[in-house]
Amino acid sequence: MAETTREFRANPYAGYVDVLPAKRLANAIATVKAVLIGLSVLGTILLTFFMRSEAVVVVIVYGFVSVVLIYVTFGWLEQTLRLLIGIAYNTAESADLMAPDDPSAEDDVE
Repeated sequence: MAETTREFRANPYAGYVDVLPAKRLANAIATVKAVLIGLSVLGTILLTFFMRSEAVVVVIVYGFVSVVLIYVTFGWLEQTLRLLIGIAYNTAESADLMAPDDPSAEDDVE
């Protein structure tokens, strides 16, 4: 390990980890999740006003199921990516692979 540490200190950009693009992707996934949930709720509300009384229950159940599926699927994607960001960040930090001017090193990983 001492040999690789000297190598990375000689060339700090040889193996550093930049997690900022992955954080941006995780934030984009969270934004898409919120937009899709909002559209699903809005569509459910609008459809309940324009449907017959017999179909309202079906529309509400469909809206509830779609919101739960969107929340679970996109939430799983987002949290898995944030977990991998944390692993990469902590591994690079403990192995002394962080670049000296890495902007992602200033932010805490959630």
